Amino acid sequence: AVGFHMNLLADGRVLTWGQDLPPSGSGVFPTYVVTIPSGTTDTSSVVRLDLENELFCAGETFMPDGRVWASGGQEALIEGIGTPVIEIFNPATTSWGVGPNLSGKRWYPTATTLPNGEIANIAGSFDDVFSSNLTPDISTGGGTGMRALTGVSSVPVDYDYPRAFVAPNGKIFI
Repeated sequence: AVGFHMNLLADGRVLTWGQDLPPSGSGVFPTYVVTIPSGTTDTSSVVRLDLENELFCAGETFMPDGRVWASGGQEALIEGIGTPVIEIFNPATTSWGVGPNLSGKRWYPTATTLPNGEIANIAGSFDDVFSSNLTPDISTGGGTGMRALTGVSSVPVDYDYPRAFVAPNGKIFI
């Protein structure tokens, strides 16, 4: 596997995943939790956690409690077609769980944690001609639900990981 996605957890471990080379096509998508002892480059342990959903080119961010939120990803082995899936990694249990579905598919989306702890999910493509998903989604209930911002009919951003930041006034700056 090639580790495109890396998240440094609060306890110093690294959560990583990428794209299997060659692709497995088996419906199993591997992710890894790597422990690197302080002061060394050697790994002391690597834990492999397999998922049914492919998180290659998902958008990820940290939730306020330290869990990792991964939105979207790639339809199994089909570049350009996103998924509507949310996967949530819990470092306390070293395990993944499925979150609420997005309102539409997203491949190369951006996930941004808002000041109130909810997650904005923006852009990403949904079909094999890379059409951009123009309706942002906001998580609700601490990551247990999702609402589509259907009043936003056109987000003027490209589908490839738009850079989104929370401005001092709490609005999202893209």
